[in-house]
Amino acid sequence: MSRRSYKRNIPLMAGGGFLGFLGITSFWILFLSQNGMSLLQIGLLESIFHATGIVFEIPSGMLADRFSYKTNLYVSRLTSILSSILIDRKS
Repeated sequence: MSRRSYKRNIPLMAGGGFLGFLGITSFWILFLSQNGMSLLQIGLLESIFHATGIVFEIPSGMLADRFSYKTNLYVSRLTSILSSILIDRKS
């Protein structure tokens, strides 16, 4: 992949990630509050979620260097699907 396409793909990935989460985050707090969670509990869950993302940023980068990026994307997507299934079973 050329350097030019890398420069073009970074903003596209960031924009895609932003737009992808825009739909779910607008309803996430409403969903959790309607299922009996207080705003304090929601805030704590969000803090844990983002802190976990920060903590695993470097190890996931190391895994991406060791294995292929494509494999890591597949594994992360599979993990997201499994967590969605677990959340659905809980509610």
